[in-house]
Amino acid sequence: MRSPLQRGGGGYWGGGGPIAQIPLRYASSGNVIHNGGETQNKRGVQIRWPYILGSDDLTELRLLLDNWRAAYSTNSIVNAGNTLPIQGASLEIGNVCRPWTFSGAQGITLADGANDVLSDPLRPADFSLAKFARGTTVYIKLLVMFDSASASTLCNSSARNMSQSGARVAWFDPAVTTSSDVYAAGQWTATGTAVTTRSNGYVPKLVGRHATANAKVWLGVGDSISQGTGDAGSTNRVPGLGWMSRAMRDANDTDASQVAYMSLAVHGSASTLPVADARYAALAKYATHAVAMYGTNDIGNAGTGATLATMQQRLNAVYALLRANGIQKILAGHLLPRTTSTDSWATEANQAYSGGTGGWDSTGIPAQLNAWLTSQVGAAINGYQHWPSIRGTDDLKFIVTGAANYATTDGTHPTTATYGLMAGDVRTQMAAL
Repeated sequence: MRSPLQRGGGGYWGGGGPIAQIPLRYASSGNVIHNGGETQNKRGVQIRWPYILGSDDLTELRLLLDNWRAAYSTNSIVNAGNTLPIQGASLEIGNVCRPWTFSGAQGITLADGANDVLSDPLRPADFSLAKFARGTTVYIKLLVMFDSASASTLCNSSARNMSQSGARVAWFDPAVTTSSDVYAAGQWTATGTAVTTRSNGYVPKLVGRHATANAKVWLGVGDSISQGTGDAGSTNRVPGLGWMSRAMRDANDTDASQVAYMSLAVHGSASTLPVADARYAALAKYATHAVAMYGTNDIGNAGTGATLATMQQRLNAVYALLRANGIQKILAGHLLPRTTSTDSWATEANQAYSGGTGGWDSTGIPAQLNAWLTSQVGAAINGYQHWPSIRGTDDLKFIVTGAANYATTDGTHPTTATYGLMAGDVRTQMAAL
């Protein structure tokens, strides 16, 4: 019998004919949806982000690009408002830098609203490597050069911050500032008039083909609690914010344990966002598993926004969308407590349920929704997570230590400490699903 011979980017031919190619999946940490946009009225932008490869070794890497953002205020997808001319892009691994190409060209202009644009592949041999090893930190550079400073809106994400080691987002006027080479290893430099650095910027996604077909890749779907809002102690953390980024690594937070994932969570959004535009759904196809956690903004602070029937309808639509785009397993997250406090959440006794009776107490829609989610295991979802470690002796109040603002600073969003507790609740469950 003929020995299997590797073909192209991960497919194989054997004695029985062609075997299906391993699909493209998210390859790393650091993949986030754009949820904002800005302009500095300059033409040039230097962008550099670190990513940690995850889930398995990889045989191929590609850039995944778009030119739109999620607008939480309207729960819709909106275009950037102009084209995105990428003059050059590169991948750096171990001080070796190689260009990304697009149909053979070393640059690409994304149309306004462009979606699901892939680069040509880079392979380990391009870096004199045998494989792209799980746990490796890689760096992606983009050099953006807008045609006009007056048409230079750049989509960005509040889920990644320039304080991450090796990151940079810097705007400049090419008439008075000279940028270093996008294809040179290391951090950007510039000469001439000083650049304008920004905390957030455009974030390309990194996808690839894993060495084995059963590599598990996760998608985070939800609002601010899934994005990691309130995780003030982690803005410089390369693996990301919130409970999701921590659950994608072992309890010791090692790079070697990294699981690849994509965060589609958008601060302030409701569960109508995922079904608002097909471009959102297109990002689901690069994952195998998903955590969906919606309802906080649908139901609102008083707990009387969307009805239980409306929430059931909306969440079933989200689950159906995920299944239709190749998600194999769905884990649903229960809603967290939502309380007010007269002592900065130092004690349970001084917490009160937001909305009072019929709000975020045991009789309200949030509690009813959690009970319904539990009943859906084996039907719409494959499991649920109640987040017990963040709850007090009263299940609908936050855990306390006697210290002010330990679990939350606003009664809705966890803190760095309690996002860590949430990761501990769900890490093993996600690994087993």
